[in-house]
Amino acid sequence: MFMIGIMARTGTNYFADILQLIDPTFHLPRVLYEDFLLEHSNLLGACVDRTYQRWKRMPSMKEPEKWKQHLTHRFGEALLKLLRDGLEPDQRLLAKTPGATNVERFYDLFPNAKLILLIRDGRDVVESAKATWPYESYEFWIRQWAGGVRSMQRLMSGPGKGLRGSAWEIVKYEDLLNTPEQVVGPLAKFLGVEDRFDWRKFKDLPIRGSSQNRDSKGKVDWNPTKEIAGFKPVGRWAKWSWSQKRQFNRLAGSEMAAIGYDLSSKW
Repeated sequence: MFMIGIMARTGTNYFADILQLIDPTFHLPRVLYEDFLLEHSNLLGACVDRTYQRWKRMPSMKEPEKWKQHLTHRFGEALLKLLRDGLEPDQRLLAKTPGATNVERFYDLFPNAKLILLIRDGRDVVESAKATWPYESYEFWIRQWAGGVRSMQRLMSGPGKGLRGSAWEIVKYEDLLNTPEQVVGPLAKFLGVEDRFDWRKFKDLPIRGSSQNRDSKGKVDWNPTKEIAGFKPVGRWAKWSWSQKRQFNRLAGSEMAAIGYDLSSKW
């Protein structure tokens, strides 16, 4: 099972903890805690395409289209084997990536895998990213977020069209915070497990990697913590200036609307 967030700061750490409560057999890869396997999959696709073009010129090569697909799937199987390295036979793979670049290529490599897309209000994601990595501009992070949404849209309208609920699902980070009881049951059904969610453990989940969690030097502390003074994962962008809001709307307003977020009611 793969879980992919729009970009860094979408909340994939928190969601991974929840998924491991929904199905305790889920385990993250031993080494590749975040794999980014799709980020450069366009290069792998180019390799397959060029090999296919070569095969088509070979009289001895029968059904090159069939073998092109086989080659792509074999690459995917190799990547899955890499991710599963170190897992026990009774453990279920939970692969996660905080970045949706090239997610539209997901089913080329992993035709039989399940996928959950995690989305979050782009303004909060951008504000959190800027607080974590201040050397990049707001425009950079806005474009990163909007690009991730567009990749998800290409998946949903292309290879994943008509497959929501069976092959892939989408979850809002805000729903995990505000109405988790409405999310857990449907996810358990999607994952094919009984709904035996441990709500007591859910209430004790730590905060992992928040941009508001700082160490003694003022840098982001990636160690899990139980409590952060003034912790506010939703609405961090509220103090933006009018020009910042306008910039976000200009660069990513259509992407916000496309995944179900309302800009007009917040301005």
